[in-house]
Amino acid sequence: MPAFNPDSSAIPPEYASFLQTAAEAMPEYFARPDAGTLSFRLSAPDEFAVSFSETGAVISAGSSSGFLRALGCALAGKDATGKLPFTTLGVMLDCSRNRVYTVEFIKRFLLKTALSGFNLLMLYTEDVYELPGEPAFGYMRGRYTPEEIREIGRYAERLGIEVRACIQTLGHLEHLFTHYQYAGIRDNAGILLADDEASYALIEKMIRFWAENLSSKQIHIGMDETHGLGRGRFLDIRGYEPRKEIYLRHLAKVCAVCRKYGLTPAVWSDMLLRFDDPEALRGLLPADLRLYCWNYSATDEKTYVELLERHRRFGRETVMASAVCTYNAFCWFAEKTETVISPCIRACEKTGIRELLITVWGDGGAFCNSDSALAGLFYASNAAWGEEDPRLAEALFHAVSGEEYSLFRKAAGLHRVIRKNVIPVPGLLWQDPLQGGIYSYCFSKYDDVMRIYLRDLQEIHRDLSARTLSPSLREIFSVIDLLLCGISFRERLLKAYAERSPRILLELRDRDIPAYLEKIAEFDRRFREEWMRSAKPFGLEIIQRRNAGLAARVEETARRLDELCSGKRERIEELEEALMASAVPDFHPAPPVFSSCIEIY
Repeated sequence: MPAFNPDSSAIPPEYASFLQTAAEAMPEYFARPDAGTLSFRLSAPDEFAVSFSETGAVISAGSSSGFLRALGCALAGKDATGKLPFTTLGVMLDCSRNRVYTVEFIKRFLLKTALSGFNLLMLYTEDVYELPGEPAFGYMRGRYTPEEIREIGRYAERLGIEVRACIQTLGHLEHLFTHYQYAGIRDNAGILLADDEASYALIEKMIRFWAENLSSKQIHIGMDETHGLGRGRFLDIRGYEPRKEIYLRHLAKVCAVCRKYGLTPAVWSDMLLRFDDPEALRGLLPADLRLYCWNYSATDEKTYVELLERHRRFGRETVMASAVCTYNAFCWFAEKTETVISPCIRACEKTGIRELLITVWGDGGAFCNSDSALAGLFYASNAAWGEEDPRLAEALFHAVSGEEYSLFRKAAGLHRVIRKNVIPVPGLLWQDPLQGGIYSYCFSKYDDVMRIYLRDLQEIHRDLSARTLSPSLREIFSVIDLLLCGISFRERLLKAYAERSPRILLELRDRDIPAYLEKIAEFDRRFREEWMRSAKPFGLEIIQRRNAGLAARVEETARRLDELCSGKRERIEELEEALMASAVPDFHPAPPVFSSCIEIY
């Protein structure tokens, strides 16, 4: 591990707080008697370099993000160079889909991402912040106080990072409408009632909160995926009106509120793309509106180029949003992430996009391990800074987090795409052992794919079990362990029941079920430890209920087997139905309770 004694006379004053903040958080790199000298040289604004000598290291940079990435590479002990084609490289952290990160976690996260070269953090917050006079807004959700947001902002400034709000002012407000107090401003599902004075009074409180507690003059007001706009109470009250007209009128009103508080608004662009040709909408959009184009799945450069060229016709500044694939995942979906980020970056360079946002979504309950998400962000920062050697991401990740990138990359094999089939890991993990859930569908329709997946997963399990794992990796390992156990149990249960083998059925009851329950308890314990290390306790109950529900169904399976083997019961109805379904050609039963396994919230 390298250590440094910074030459303060050579480091620009504006970078001094960056260095001091890193030294306070990571004293092991700065407080050793064998420390070498750390010197600084000015370079072009979009470049950085690190070079080592016998006496220490020299870092060169021309921007805060370049300086901090160079510092991170120096701490990793690596000679490195890089050039960022973006003025802004940001992370969007989902704090609304169950997991609300603690202030301390976000401060650590800010330092780690700064040292990898990011210079923006967007906090995606639907209803998880306090509003005056709105006690139900964010109730029991872990909402942030004004002081917490200000503390995050102050720490980010010490690292040259801008913090922006990313909120919702039209759709994705399902949690808000669980409270009767907001029934009057609900259109349908999670969509606000447009053209209603009470809606805009609430929106003004939202925007004022962020204007007062963050120094950024930009705000993202959401408004994506509002497909049911005007089709609920709006239709009952005002009659039919084209969705586009309602949307544009609402957009203008919300943007006016943003201007009132000195903020420049931005929206996700997906609804605008659906409404009309960009040139037809160009004159109808607020002049100061910025557009965030998002695509998290395209794997070819051409798709991104065409999408961004289409945005150019709106005549508004466009930001590109890609993703580290953490949604509906226990570990970052490395295979998918790596195939989408690189072509996206190339397309951005080709079309002159100056701001790239890497999103970290928590759909599915936010059960993705936070350190694995960070590993994905280090991959993304490497790609954005033009570094093709994955060894730099590995060294940098280890230097700033103490974790092994290669092991997270290996564990990421938990999530796979095989022959264009995405393995539905959450559904398989929380499957009902009697009804089968998604198991029945996967193994009836894609048996060959699933056999390949299980073979590979067993190999990952063997490799990880032979290593000393950090708490984060132990949690991911417990997922793999439980997943393999559950799939094996369901397969053996069906086979033993079809053959009516008393010996194997009793073995399942006496040996396999206790082991299954132990693995559920181990995953539950490991998951809780990791959750409480990074997040407020609100939201943990969702995953604990899923685990408890799974344990209850495994225990119910034990009771049924007892009754069957003792003669109290002649059959197990769920297994009878599964066997009948398996005899029907080309019938692949949809999971009856699959939605309860992967609900968004």
